[in-house]
Amino acid sequence: MPPGPENAAGRAKQRPLRAVLAKTQFDFADASATYPTTLSRYRMLRNEHVCSEFLDCTQLQTV
Repeated sequence: MPPGPENAAGRAKQRPLRAVLAKTQFDFADASATYPTTLSRYRMLRNEHVCSEFLDCTQLQTV
């Protein structure tokens, strides 16, 4: 199948992101609607992970 938002979503769910999602309490469904590409989702997850690990991000928004 060609790459597309629906296929990217399926692939992303199969990747080992569950640990990061659980750790950051990240709303994956919300990110899927806002960030349509897998790479953008990865960046969002990475930013969220770094934010929760090293910074107090209560006043920040992930871009």
